[in-house]
Amino acid sequence: MLDEESSLKALEIYSQQCHSSYQAYQQLLELGVGREQARGVLIPSVYTSWVWTVSLQAVLHFISLRRGAGAQSEIGAYAQAITELIKSIVPVSIEAWETQAGMF
Repeated sequence: MLDEESSLKALEIYSQQCHSSYQAYQQLLELGVGREQARGVLIPSVYTSWVWTVSLQAVLHFISLRRGAGAQSEIGAYAQAITELIKSIVPVSIEAWETQAGMF
């Protein structure tokens, strides 16, 4: 776990790199380079998107593991975000699960 100062510096470095990568991509497009080739300069986190097809049981199991004791904070934050996303889809199930689990 990073201290606050190091965490802010890391975020700044990461953000600058993402921005630079996207700028290079835009410049290549402006030159007429095809999107497929221009994407080669993008770092994966700039162009990665996720599409999940999953059972509710499986996603709740994933969340339980990733928000549990010993999980890294980054994956825990990801699991929390997934929880918030699915609450509007299956609110009764999430409420029952959270009540039953007693830990969220």
